[in-house]
Amino acid sequence: MALLLPEDNFETRTSAPCATTDTDLYLNTLPTKTSGVLSVFDIDNVTLLKLVYYTGVSASPSNHLTGVVQKLALVDSAGVVAFTSAGSDTDTIPANSRIAMCPGIHYVGVALAVLNGDMPMGGVMQLPATRVIDSARDVVDKEYTDAAAATAGGITAFYVTKNGADPTLTINIGAGTFMVGNQAVTFAGASAQAVTVSQTNYVMISPAAAVVVNTTGFVAGNIPVATVVCDGTTITSVNDKRSWLTLASDLHDYAADAGSTDTYAITVTPALTAYVTGQVFTFKANTLNTGACTLNVSGLGAKSIVKSYNLALETGDIKANQLVMVQYDGTNMQMISDSAFIKISQDGHEIYAADAGANDTYVITLAPVPAAYVTGMVVNFKANTINTGACTINVNGLGAKSIVKSYNVALEDGDIKAGQDVQLIYDGTNFQMLSPIANSFTFKTGTDATWAANAASGTINIAHGLGKIPKIARISASFNGNPKAAQSQGSYDGTTNACTYAGWVTNSTTTSGGVAAAIVYIYDAASAGTQSATATVDATNIILTTTKGGLPTGSAINLKWEVEG
Repeated sequence: MALLLPEDNFETRTSAPCATTDTDLYLNTLPTKTSGVLSVFDIDNVTLLKLVYYTGVSASPSNHLTGVVQKLALVDSAGVVAFTSAGSDTDTIPANSRIAMCPGIHYVGVALAVLNGDMPMGGVMQLPATRVIDSARDVVDKEYTDAAAATAGGITAFYVTKNGADPTLTINIGAGTFMVGNQAVTFAGASAQAVTVSQTNYVMISPAAAVVVNTTGFVAGNIPVATVVCDGTTITSVNDKRSWLTLASDLHDYAADAGSTDTYAITVTPALTAYVTGQVFTFKANTLNTGACTLNVSGLGAKSIVKSYNLALETGDIKANQLVMVQYDGTNMQMISDSAFIKISQDGHEIYAADAGANDTYVITLAPVPAAYVTGMVVNFKANTINTGACTINVNGLGAKSIVKSYNVALEDGDIKAGQDVQLIYDGTNFQMLSPIANSFTFKTGTDATWAANAASGTINIAHGLGKIPKIARISASFNGNPKAAQSQGSYDGTTNACTYAGWVTNSTTTSGGVAAAIVYIYDAASAGTQSATATVDATNIILTTTKGGLPTGSAINLKWEVEG
């Protein structure tokens, strides 16, 4: 036999057989404890043989346990764990068997016996029919806490009872701690608190932890704890009114909305006496918001509900029946719960607006309103006018900022067209264009042979077809009047005409050079006559103003032109 438990282990042998009815168990050595319960195991089969209870030890005439009761079962009776006989016992403990025994309450031994199939669970642990709270008993199951919750005085905080010293017209109130906003307030309790005869007395605790009793009803802002009904001489009943102890509303922050559109209103219990920074409230909205809105808690005054620290709500941020959580920051109610207006900037309204300005002074208004220009800020707008040169943008009245291209180059005429969608990024000083300028690069070229070598001074218009004012115009001119010839290469950049030229007779160059004030210069080497031209441009033509010098003769002057812009 062997006892397998973790405390006070010792080994011995039985010095004599022990029949099932014997009250003495003879051992070679005695346990140190003078009474207890022993679990005896079959050491060979590692199974529980039986539980043995003894009440004493004796060394005379030889070592033995006295008051032995064999074959025990554990019973929970009226809230107290005890042992009783399990009935018939047929297992004799043999003499001279090697055993190890340990005194104690052998739940481990019982568990092993049940797992090994040596002891049935039914009938071993019994639950009483009546739940009894007894501070002296072990809590072996959930019954103790069930009974505590079901008993009126199970939760003693703020619990009201008749005063034991004077059970007629005074009461006692249990101590407790409650929250006012985010501050814990401790109530020390009260004794011998007087109540009014022949009345229903309403007992409350104020936010300042003072007892308040009246005969008219609970007062908003105080914590209701009980009603005490009195007749002419005694207290006839005490009714617990601490339902807030076990309701979700003891968080002091939830109520259904009773307001109207954009003016939410709730009443919390116990009611507040003032707003305190850090207070958290949850309410179930009964309407969809249509823009900026407020929350009024317990009639303390409407406070703006904001998101992202200080931004007014937009339409749909709160849906009807949505649970909304807010926290008071000392000024506004900041939304802690997510906005119901789920968006991934698909409509772009945070960074897009139509232009409402005049020529070269673009003006937009974004929603929500940006507090300031920030480096990296991106805006998009639809221009309502074409630009005519350098221009600016003003976002939400934050001030006009220059629009530039290519990092820091002022815009030119037509870089922004009416109706164009324009994207800009703020670099800390200017708004740089991210979208392409409307003045994209184009190129046109052609020829003209209408200029006679001996034509009088005048004007020649060459249609270029670019559709806009070129940034540069170039003309190559040639003249062939055998045995003489001439050519020139010139350009005009919107400001300056310049060219180079050469003229010769019978393949021998006679003169050449450059002219700073002409795009074309033809020299008749035979007669020393000239034809020259200066250029201007518009969105339709290259306009040549020609000047005849001397008496040039010969065939037409051939022109090859090109424009870029």
